[in-house]
Amino acid sequence: MIQKPTIHSNGTSAAVLLHAYTEAAQALNAVLDLVRATVPNGLDYYPQGGNACHNALAEHDTRVAKLRQVLHELEALMRHCEENAPFITRR
Repeated sequence: MIQKPTIHSNGTSAAVLLHAYTEAAQALNAVLDLVRATVPNGLDYYPQGGNACHNALAEHDTRVAKLRQVLHELEALMRHCEENAPFITRR
């Protein structure tokens, strides 16, 4: 569970937070596309023998999963902003 900000009049507005989280999520989606494109090719690992390609694929999947987790957290923060300020305008 992530710590979500309290939306109130003395803090950062929901619109500003939503804009920042949205920009970060969009950038992270672009990064995810780039990282997914680095999926290991078995031809680059077979000379090492054994489980080299399998290990590289597992490491790749772990990297992608970590980035996806951050994206899910940003999306949760975005929903929180939207739910706590339903009449905000998106930029």
